[in-house]
Amino acid sequence: MSRYARVRTSLGTLAIGWGERGVSRILLPAADWHDLDPADVARAGLRSEMRPPRTIAKLAAALRAHLAGDVQNFAGVPLDTAGVPPFALRVLRAAQSIPAGQTRTYGELAALAGSPRAARAVGQAMAKNPWPIVVPCHRVFASHGFGEYSAGGGVQTKLRLLHREGYRGRTSNVLFDERDAAARLRAADPRLAWLIDRAGPFTLQAAAPRAMRSLSDEEIIVRFTRERGIARWNAQMLLIFHLGRPDVLPLSDPLLRRGFAITYGTRALPSTETIERAARVWSPYASVASWYLWRAAEIARYRATGRSA
Repeated sequence: MSRYARVRTSLGTLAIGWGERGVSRILLPAADWHDLDPADVARAGLRSEMRPPRTIAKLAAALRAHLAGDVQNFAGVPLDTAGVPPFALRVLRAAQSIPAGQTRTYGELAALAGSPRAARAVGQAMAKNPWPIVVPCHRVFASHGFGEYSAGGGVQTKLRLLHREGYRGRTSNVLFDERDAAARLRAADPRLAWLIDRAGPFTLQAAAPRAMRSLSDEEIIVRFTRERGIARWNAQMLLIFHLGRPDVLPLSDPLLRRGFAITYGTRALPSTETIERAARVWSPYASVASWYLWRAAEIARYRATGRSA
């Protein structure tokens, strides 16, 4: 039975589990800016929530600082490694040597661990890492892209963690440059600049079929809305999240309107005309602005939820 304490951070609520031998588990929320699901806590073997001892309270403070952008060194954190196979432990220790803000491929980490031909096994060891952040599996990429991230939030969390550590490589696989998009929005709209700093990097994993790349946004919307039950909003979600189109503005989306009200300080939900006026400076990256407005609503919901740890 593992004791644990909750830690509210700018990523969401984490849990630190510990025993007599050290830290047994770091549990991340299922999505960014969320609290922990009780079922996830139970599945992780964390049974008894209590006030943390000094060493765990110190780790909690370091995690908060790290996720706020003040990079910490977790190399000295005592880990309860009982039950971790020797090969996996060797890989996890090698991962701890990767500097903050830098990345390695699974093959490179295999070489660091002394098993250069074991890239696949290294990936499996990373997926079972009990101590995300403390053992920085988020710094390990697949050779062909971002790879997966089995901890809460998936690849988006992985890339947010890297960005907070100083990584400034790509964070999306869209056909436009998301870093240029964020820079342009920051320069054009001071309120969005504030939100971009708060929310972190734009992160979107899209997979546009080649057959659709030659079609305009409006042509795709027309084609899909011919089908019964598919509204313009549905087609716009397809354009943003599946096709990675850069300049889509889903005016009817209630979460976007809520995020706009939070970001721009309006008391009531804005009209479509109000959003359209503000959006004149967002082109050609209205999709990126929309993504950030959704994040604003999610951050506000998390901040409104609960108690501090």
